[in-house]
Amino acid sequence: MKNLAKFSVDRAITVFMAVVLVIVFGIVSYTRLSTDLFPSMNIPYSIVVTTYIGASPEEVEEVVTKPLEEVLSTTTNIASVESNSQENVSIIILEFGSDANMDSAVIEMRENLDMVLSQLPDGVGSPMIIKINPDMMPIIQFSVSAANGEDQQWLTEYVNEEVLPQIERIGGVASVDMSGGYESEVRLVLDEDAIAAYDLQFQAMQDFGDPTDEVPNMHFDKEFISGILQAQNFEFPIGYLNLGGSNYLVRVGDDFASVAEIENLIIFDMGTPITLGSVLLPDEDGEVIRYFNANEREYSKLDGNPAISITVQKSANFATTDVTKEVLALLDDIGVDDEVDFTILLDQGEYIQQATGGVTTNLMWGALLAMVVLLVFLRSARATFIVAIAIPISLMFAIVLIYLSGITLNIVSLGGLALGIGMLVDNSIVVMENIFRLKKEGASNREAAIKGTQQVSGAIIASTITTIAVFLPIIFIEGFIREIFIQMALTIAFSLLASLMIALTLVPAISSKILKENGN
Repeated sequence: MKNLAKFSVDRAITVFMAVVLVIVFGIVSYTRLSTDLFPSMNIPYSIVVTTYIGASPEEVEEVVTKPLEEVLSTTTNIASVESNSQENVSIIILEFGSDANMDSAVIEMRENLDMVLSQLPDGVGSPMIIKINPDMMPIIQFSVSAANGEDQQWLTEYVNEEVLPQIERIGGVASVDMSGGYESEVRLVLDEDAIAAYDLQFQAMQDFGDPTDEVPNMHFDKEFISGILQAQNFEFPIGYLNLGGSNYLVRVGDDFASVAEIENLIIFDMGTPITLGSVLLPDEDGEVIRYFNANEREYSKLDGNPAISITVQKSANFATTDVTKEVLALLDDIGVDDEVDFTILLDQGEYIQQATGGVTTNLMWGALLAMVVLLVFLRSARATFIVAIAIPISLMFAIVLIYLSGITLNIVSLGGLALGIGMLVDNSIVVMENIFRLKKEGASNREAAIKGTQQVSGAIIASTITTIAVFLPIIFIEGFIREIFIQMALTIAFSLLASLMIALTLVPAISSKILKENGN
């Protein structure tokens, strides 16, 4: 380290150019750092949810949970399996070893499930595998309400046609979910008296048949009408037709295209065609077929008024703040026409910016207090200036190391950076104070800078290594807890190493050039 201090003083221009490179790389690294609320973690848990509508808890356990448990238990590196069988749904929680790769585990789980799905009853839904990860959390959530007094149906159509497609096109948006929207369905209210009258005619027609026929009479009732509706409202491919060397897909049947088609559907012909509309009860407006909101179990309101809630999730390899900024900019553009109002309910980007701003504020106050204390004790504006310059340059150096190590800016790494900032000035102050002491004793700038740095280099190196060594036991922690604390430990270590390098190179180089030869 003696040669390093001497080299820094004799080759001050080289040191200054290296500092310029650090500043440039630091700015570039900071602009390219990914920002997230939490660090990416490989949490060794997974949940398998399977629905079986209409089944009791006992039936769900026997038919769904046990077969799935048996096949999922063969997954590599499985630690434990827990299940919960409820009415209509089976929930299986799988815990893996701390060193398990969850991406590979999910693929293997899907392959295992494929082997048993064909053996399950037809009413069992497809199992949904949920891998627990912080990226599952929505990065932004907002509500949409109509500004012009339009109803929920108009608002739902507007969101589906104007808002959702534009958000989905934003780079980094993985999924967009809407809740509280209007879902229309056609409800048919049957006229019991009309059905009973037609059933009498239906039975009379069947009585003219062969009396020895043992086939029971059919009834003109709800089940009969329901069967006719299902038979008429379907499409089904039956194969291909080759014409002129080209194959054309042939389909039979046709879905209902309008309410009029449903109302005019002929159910039966008793000499006079019986249409579906003739067996339906009209409402107060005389309409026999009406639209209703099918989404009655889920609604969204803002300040007591109907609204639609939208949540946005991002892809894992995109920065949270970048995606949220683009979404907010898009909402501002859409809101210009004053047809809808947007209210932001959750914005992770804002939380991250607040955390980043807190670190910046901490840095500014720390630098200011360090300069005040140094000015009080040394009574030298130039010595204070040297330490003040070392703080941002050390921070830039630390940011370069953080970027190269692949760490993202999140609440954990920012916490480590905030702790590291408090120690950034320690090494520079120790070196500066010793140089200033030698200057008071009559040494020249060059001699004081070299000798002063050499005298304390061993002490500040030992102090830095001692502080970093405190975090070494983290490498023995297993599981996703290690992934959390390792980022904090590395951030603090990078900050201290940057501070040490600046104290041993830049501080003596600047001191030899700008301190007065008379000791002040």
